[in-house]
Amino acid sequence: MKRIFDLQRLFSERAPKLTRKFPPGSFPLLRAILHERRINRAISQLSGRDAAEFSEGVLRRLGIRMEIEGLEYLQQSPRLVVAANHPTGGVEGFALIATLLKATGSLKLPANEVLAEVPALRPHVVGLDRYRGNAGVGESFAAAFEGDETVLVFPSGRTARMRGNRLHEYPWLKSFVTHARRSKRQICPVWVSGRNTRRFYALHKVRRLLGVKLNIEMFLLPDELFHRRGECLRIHVGPPRNPTSHNLQTDAEYAETLRQEVEALAGTDSSHATPTKIGISRP
Repeated sequence: MKRIFDLQRLFSERAPKLTRKFPPGSFPLLRAILHERRINRAISQLSGRDAAEFSEGVLRRLGIRMEIEGLEYLQQSPRLVVAANHPTGGVEGFALIATLLKATGSLKLPANEVLAEVPALRPHVVGLDRYRGNAGVGESFAAAFEGDETVLVFPSGRTARMRGNRLHEYPWLKSFVTHARRSKRQICPVWVSGRNTRRFYALHKVRRLLGVKLNIEMFLLPDELFHRRGECLRIHVGPPRNPTSHNLQTDAEYAETLRQEVEALAGTDSSHATPTKIGISRP
């Protein structure tokens, strides 16, 4: 089986200094934790499909169903920027890739360059590699807004963490608002359901207590993906907003306003509308 997702190569290319610090024998363990073999098997079996079909294939393998409220908003305005919460780091990405490509016919996703290793996703991923420095990341992010494709962003940049008994997003970065204003795009807020396991959040708390800066829990994200088996994923789409109509707010203030609106969508989920049930088509 061809190894498309090669963990050791990705680390060596993108974080050589960190890779040299790993103890001997680290990569076999990391390959097991990150399910490298299972991921490569799935990529191979879903080869030859476009991004929407590939994403649906992943969700189908996990037995995940989708229910969407406000789907019509995605078709009301061209060149949308879709700004979504980031509860788990995996499932919401595949769900929104499939949904947006079917609803709008186009997609650009500023995301970690590792996603571009998947052939089906490569045409839609605008790679952001923090190891290239802020200038390279900024240029890649701005490029996503230059064309006419729908742009999907997760403005927190990181998966949400537990605070007390509630899941909280990290503060939303303002850059997506800045580029939406400049490119005269409307912004569509989207809330997606989901949370990771208690183990993920416990590791985050322990790491913070010990003063460890390295985001160790991110290594659990592939495993967290498999823990979502059989879920019904709920997506709530809000009406498009015109950021240029809020000139009294700075870009950072407006990003925070949108983050709060997305949290509010969670509170209205399924309360006043009949959701569209999305069946994941069989091959």
